[in-house]
Amino acid sequence: SRATGRVVLMALGTSWIPQCAASSRLMQIGFAMLESGAVREQNAVATYAKNVLDLTTGTLITCFWGYRLAYDRNPLASDTGPAAQMSSFLYMTFQATAATMVSGAMAERTSLAGYLLLSCFVSGVLFPLATAWSWGGGFLAQLDPPFHDFAGSGLVHTVGGMTALVGAWIVGPRLHRWDPAFAAEFVPHNVPSILAGMLFLWVGWYGFNPGSTGSMSTANDIERASNAVATTTVAAAAAGTCHILSSALVARMQRIPAKSRPSLPQQLPPTY
Repeated sequence: SRATGRVVLMALGTSWIPQCAASSRLMQIGFAMLESGAVREQNAVATYAKNVLDLTTGTLITCFWGYRLAYDRNPLASDTGPAAQMSSFLYMTFQATAATMVSGAMAERTSLAGYLLLSCFVSGVLFPLATAWSWGGGFLAQLDPPFHDFAGSGLVHTVGGMTALVGAWIVGPRLHRWDPAFAAEFVPHNVPSILAGMLFLWVGWYGFNPGSTGSMSTANDIERASNAVATTTVAAAAAGTCHILSSALVARMQRIPAKSRPSLPQQLPPTY
């Protein structure tokens, strides 16, 4: 019957968000593994701790004021309804991703207390305001044509990326980072952790990008989700292949005597 069909579609649409959001949470593991493997061993635990802080404090901020600032709704209210509560769960995942970008850019140069303040600022002020201006129906959504951001390239990655850029500029490079005499001290201490983190991130994107449809109850939702899956797969595979080939080329060039390659820089940058 039609009533049964509507119930099934409602169930599919409601369950789609937590499934995708839970898959996207794997990205938090991926970020932690990638960043901790890229830093020096004595800073690996601190790097993990910063990723955990992004998730724990960010969740509380979402519940108490972040989601309300973004959408003018209280996810903890008894009359909020399941749709808003599911939406707030997906919002937490996007918010944590934006905040976590900062930890990698400022790795080994910030204390836990200092990083916690910055993480709370991103989770409690920057990201909610950016969401309110666009996804929340603010002035960007009211432009003609309206601002369109399907999976957070403007909100999640611009907010997190610009914050990371400014933070890295303020704290500067690590001491002796670009001194050739100390180059051996900055070699990633755990390459398998970096590679495993990359794979976790790739899998997490299959929740992040298709889950941005917000539901799975119409033909349009299915089409948009399938396009997101295909784009995520091809883009990740192409980027990985290009990096492998470019790394192999750089490594080969570094083995050629400098006098035989006068047009190349004398010191090629490391690939890590």
